[in-house]
Amino acid sequence: MWFGGILIMGLFVWLLIYWVNRPYNPYPPTGRSFSEQTPMDILKRRYAKGEITKEELDEMLGNLR
Repeated sequence: MWFGGILIMGLFVWLLIYWVNRPYNPYPPTGRSFSEQTPMDILKRRYAKGEITKEELDEMLGNLR
């Protein structure tokens, strides 16, 4: 009987933590995984983040084509 109570309490605590942290997940699931992204997608993301310049983006996209 006491084991069932501990199990239910543990489940309740886990659900509470999951429910509280879910909206703050910095890496929400997306439709495509990282391995499914094309090189062009990766370059466009890097450009959007400011990691590469427009000229570097154009050069790298030209190399991919």
